[in-house]
Formats: sequence, structure tokens, C-alpha cells
Amino acid sequence: MTELKSHPDLALRQHVEQVRSAARAIIARHSPVVVEGGVEQAILRAANLHDAGKSSAMFQEYIRDPKKYTGSKELKAHTPLSLLFTLLTGETWDALEVLSVALSVRGHHGQLPTLPGTSLSAPVEATDLTEFNNSKMSRILREQMAMLDVDAMNAALDLAIPADVVDGIQNSARKAIIRASVFLHETLLERWRRLDDPEKRRFRIRTQFVYSVLLEADKAFLAVTDPERYLNQIEHAWDPNWVSNLLPTSKKVVKQGIDGVRSKVRELVTRELDRLGSEVRLYSLTAPTGIGKTLLAASWALALRRQREGHRVPQVIVVLPFLSIIDQTVSIYQKLLLQGGMQAADKSWLLPAHSLADRDYGPDLEEQEETFFIDTWRSDVIITTYDQFLMAMFDDRGRYQMRFHHLSDALIIMDEVQSLPSRLWLPMSRMLETLAELSETRVLLMSATLPAIIPSALPLLPDYKSVFQRFSRYALRFDLNSQPLEQFISDHILTRVLGWVKARKRVLITLNTRASARAVYQALREWIDHEDQNRIPLYFITADVTPKDRLSMIANIRGDQPNDANDGSEGLPPNERPCIVVSTQTVEAGVDIDMTLVIRDFAPWDSLVQIAGRCNREGKRTRETVEIFSLVNTRDRAYAAQVYDPVRLDLTRKIIADASEITEEETLARSQAYFDGLAAAQDTGLGYLEQYLNFRRRDAVHEVLRGKERRQHTFVVLQEDPDLQVEAQAAQAVQERWQRRERWRRLAGRIAAVSIQVWARPGFNPGQIADPWFGDLWALRDGYYHADSGLDIQGDTSIW
Repeated sequence: MTELKSHPDLALRQHVEQVRSAARAIIARHSPVVVEGGVEQAILRAANLHDAGKSSAMFQEYIRDPKKYTGSKELKAHTPLSLLFTLLTGETWDALEVLSVALSVRGHHGQLPTLPGTSLSAPVEATDLTEFNNSKMSRILREQMAMLDVDAMNAALDLAIPADVVDGIQNSARKAIIRASVFLHETLLERWRRLDDPEKRRFRIRTQFVYSVLLEADKAFLAVTDPERYLNQIEHAWDPNWVSNLLPTSKKVVKQGIDGVRSKVRELVTRELDRLGSEVRLYSLTAPTGIGKTLLAASWALALRRQREGHRVPQVIVVLPFLSIIDQTVSIYQKLLLQGGMQAADKSWLLPAHSLADRDYGPDLEEQEETFFIDTWRSDVIITTYDQFLMAMFDDRGRYQMRFHHLSDALIIMDEVQSLPSRLWLPMSRMLETLAELSETRVLLMSATLPAIIPSALPLLPDYKSVFQRFSRYALRFDLNSQPLEQFISDHILTRVLGWVKARKRVLITLNTRASARAVYQALREWIDHEDQNRIPLYFITADVTPKDRLSMIANIRGDQPNDANDGSEGLPPNERPCIVVSTQTVEAGVDIDMTLVIRDFAPWDSLVQIAGRCNREGKRTRETVEIFSLVNTRDRAYAAQVYDPVRLDLTRKIIADASEITEEETLARSQAYFDGLAAAQDTGLGYLEQYLNFRRRDAVHEVLRGKERRQHTFVVLQEDPDLQVEAQAAQAVQERWQRRERWRRLAGRIAAVSIQVWARPGFNPGQIADPWFGDLWALRDGYYHADSGLDIQGDTSIW
């Protein structure tokens, strides 16, 4: 009997045992409650069965020398055959356990399969679990089973296939397929359809957990050269006192102004956390902008983490909406590590997980090991985006589901929750509640304008209303009579610039579109260049500027970098240096800048409150002003209507209709009215939740977050990263497909950091301004990009 192989240099028996060992290691990192109710058994059964289909003669022919294999690609496929063996082997198991294992086994090289609807006339998706019984797949399975060495498969996998099933496989493959199909439809799916909604939520979470563990375990021993390094994960101790060490220590400083409020809020939050104890699963923190929510959240997480030391120490997962916020949040956590003397901490301590993050993990690791540890979120603290987090929750593709099990037993901090589309409120609420029910997961939702996404969440700051009343940093003033952009620039910008310069103001002007922002910027640029004796730093922060330059500008505005401007600001504190910032919504939420005047085009209420949080942020001046205008283009169409949902805009006008001015103290009550109105008027995601629970096809997460994407072109600004061209050519020259893909992945963050995406009108040819690069990317020609002004197009190239 020939020993079966799973990989060219690895026996199937060895691989399956490795996957089982890795799965046990993952299980050991989780609390017992996560794997009760048959979950652990389902994981180990999935590990045992996931590659059963590799027992076919066709796959064995392929794996002996993959490069020379010339046979049928369909006949060497192994996951449909693995599914068939799962169904035939699982006839005596619990029905829901079999279904979880079957979904995981069938999807472990792609995505979780869909399940059929109840209507007989409804189309069956190509990704459906039941598709193995269609005519084409049935023919392939029969051919595979005709040359199957069942004894060798049993020896490799130690399967307990009933004798009559073995006989059926060997003598009538067609009957075996029909038997499996009947079992799936009449037993498994029938049992699953009888579940009520809470039971379906629990089944969904448990199935994704099984799938996620299988996905990571399947790759672990193939990616990591030292198995002990994988199996024995080091748990680092994060001291909650590190947070205290970052805070002001002088009693005089602590009692003054906003620092005094911050100190009091910290005291109240700490007291409430002690009172609530660690058994509360869902928390909220509603507090004014600038109160220091990042450090408050870190205190919450590290305090709960300390309580579990000596047991299973939880990961901390910080979820944020924008890359600019991630950058400053990572910086704060790095400062915490420095407080603990961790000057050279590797990514096992702190892992930024987003599109611009580098792909270096730590010393003494091979490239494939670094990739594996990064992709599987192997770190104490993960700082990631809503995109990545929500795809780990709701996207069925394996590359995202591999991270799902990390959400169980984690301490999850979700900041700026108001940025979440209402269509995800109900799905996220129900699934986070279920996740917390089935594991030791704790969730903290934070915002200055917190919608009631999870009504059951207990506030860490119960008397937050009184805290809002202690702030009088700004007043929102409205001039909502429609006015053309050109008139706005003439009447409200250019006539005031000289006054801003002489008063050394810090002015933020936020527009709704790139085009309107550029018009304001160019008008200011011309004025400043003409009035040479009255210079003031001018920043342009929109998507026409590369992420690399945007982050650099924000650092300059915050004062993180030395000031070399000849603007009379020498000696001023960094966050008081005069400047003018023209932006789109990219600086709206969470960006820690302090401005003396904010001017904004009309937008939904939550956006207005968020941008107001940049005005007089530190509260060191008397009340400043946030001016709101309603701007229209040359066709008399409001710029706000080009960007925002009309329901949100109409609701905003409704809640501010009685006032021409609203102080900061009054914003909380109007925020509550706004979000109550949204919950009543908008889709909060019931249909999306039902599609998700029923394993049906649904809109991709990124489309729900940002809407369906129009046609885009991506331009790479190579002069921003001079070595990128050579390294991209080297990556493309790699012969082995998977190694080439990984080389490109390691460059992806650098490429994204120096790229600009634009929407183009029909007929636009990117070749007008760029040369073809690799794939769908274009290399922008010299002269079309400047670090201060971004994408600079002369003439009409039909770009929006």
C-alpha cells in the first residue's frame, strides 16, 4: 500500500496530524466556554477530514510532481471529495456539528459555502454547499472514487467510515453521492432551518470559529519552520500603570482646564469599571472629543487583561475608521511600551493591521513566517480598520475568516462608532452580543456622538451628560442659504485671510468634494504667493494627496515635526503655530489637531460635531466658532448632496431648524435626536443580518461601508518612493507564483502609501497623464504631482 501525500514532501498522515496539533494549540489559547457544545470535537473532525479528497489517484498523480502534471484540473480538486467523505462519515454525529464541519471542509481553500434557500425556484449559487450533486460535479466525483484506495485513505486519516458506506464507495459511487445529498438536504439542512434567530446566530459564530481555526491550523506547520515557536506562544505582560505614567503628574496642571476634566473623567471611569467588575461584556463610552478616549480605552483593556493573567490572556483589538487615526493611536501604544522599557518590542507586542502597515514582524524569522504571523494577527495588541474587522466578522472569504477566532475572548475597542453605516448597526449589534455570550469577549464602543448600536452596553461614564456640560469650547453657527462656491471663496475666505495671518490663527476649511477643496486651496495659494510679506503655512489634505504626504501634513499641523516656517511662530507651542488647512472629510474624526477657527460645507450632524471637535480642542481659549455654509456648484447642486445620503442631510436640517447657533453644550441632546431619527428612517440592516445568518450571498463589506465603487484608476507616484520601481520589478521577476504574490503583498503598503485613486468620466484615458505599470496600476508621469498640492492636472482630463 503506497503512502498518500498531501504535499510534495509531506505525507497526508503527517499533515493531518500537524493540523490537529496546531488546532489544539489554538484551542488552548481560548477559554473553555468557546469550545464547549461540541465545538472542539468539530474542529478536530474538520482537521481530520479537510484533505480526505487528496486520497484520489488524480491528486496523488498531481502532487508527486505538480510542475509536470498535465491532467485535468477538475479531477485533481480535492475539496468536493473531502465534503463527500465528511457527509458519509458524519451520519451518526449531531446534525449541526456535521453541517459546521461540512461547511468548513468544503470552504477551506476559498470561502464558506452558501446554503440554499427554501424556495425550489430560487437559483442555486455556484458556491452552494449542495452543488456537489449537480451533473458535472457528480461525474467528477464518480471518476475520482472509481480509482480510490479506501484502505490507504483509512490508514492515513484513521476514519471510521461505516462498512456499508465503504462498500457503497467501492461498488456504486453514484449511490454514495445520492446518499450524501439526501442526508444533507433531509437531515442537516432540515435541522438547521428549524433554528430560531438566536440559535442561528450561535450556529453562525460557532461555524465561523471552526472554519477559522481550521484555516490557520492548515497553514501553521507549512509556514513556520520551528513548530515550538508556533505551539508555545509567549504572553507578554502589559502593565496598566504604563497609562498613568503618560499622564500629567503636576497637581496644578491636572486641576486646570481640560486636563482637570480629563483627570476627573479618568477617575469616574476607573471607579465605574471597578464597580461593574469584569463580568460585564458590553461597555460604552460617550465623551466629548479631546477627552483622551484612546488612553481611557487602553486603561480599560489593560485592566481587564491584567485580571486574566495566569489564565488565558486576551488580545486587545482596537478598531478605527481612518488610517490617520491609526497612525496616532499606534504612536500612543508605542509610548506605552516605552513606559515599560520596551524600546525594541517586535510585532508580537503591537501589530498595526491595515493597508499601509509594513510586513516586517520580528527578527530571526523567514519571510513566509512573518507573513503567517501578520496574517493571523499573532500579537498582544492589534490596531486595525473597520474594513478589516468587519471583513473578519462578515466576509466569508478564507483570507479574512482566518482571523475570526481572534474575536473570541478578545478585548475589542471600537472607536468613532458613529462612522459605521446604519445598515451594519443591527448585524454588528446582534453578532457582538452573541460573540460575547459564547466567549469571554468584552467590547467597548466609543464616540462623542454614540448611536445606540448596542442598547444593552453599560456606560463606563454614566453621568456623561454632565461632562458634556463642562465644555464650552465652540459654537456652531449656520448660514445655510445656498451660495455658489466662487462667492463663498470671495466673500468668506479671501476677504478674511489677512486678518487670519495677522492674528496668527489656525484655520481649518473642510469641503465635501476634492474639486471644491482644490478651488479653495488654489485661491488661497495664489493669495499667499502674491502677499509674500504675509506668509502662513498652507496645507491641502484630500484624496488627491498620497497617504504618505497626508500623514506628514497632519504631523506638521500637530507640531510633531520641527517648525522651519518663517511665519513669526517661533517660540509658540507646536499646536498653536498659525496655519491654514484646506481639507475634505479626511481630518473629520479622531485626528488630534487644535484649530482656532473651523469652516465647513454642510454635512450630516455627526460629521459636523466631529469636525467641531478640532476647534479649540484643548479648551485653552474662550469659545471659538465653527462656521457652517451650504455651498453649490455651477449647476446649483449642493456639494453635500453629491456625497451624503439625503435622509441624513434632511434629518440634520430638521434638528437644527430652530437655531442659527448651537453651543457645544447643546450638541449632545441634538445628537441623540439625530441618531433616534436615523434608526427610525434608515435601513439598520435586518435584511443584511438575515442573509448573513442564512449563509446567503450579500453585498461585500467594503460596498456597505463606502457604497458601490465607480470605475477608478490608481496612479502610483514613484518619485515619492524612489526604490519602489526596482523592487516591484524584482517582485514581478519571481518565478514561483506564491512567492511572487507574497513579494507583491510586502510591497502593497508602500504602493498604497504613494498612490492616488481617482474616478474618471467616460472616455478618460489614464495614458494622458501616466504610463502603464503593473496590473491595473499606472505610474504617474513627472510634473503631475506635488507633495503640497497633490494631483496637479493642467487642462481638462475629465477626472472628477
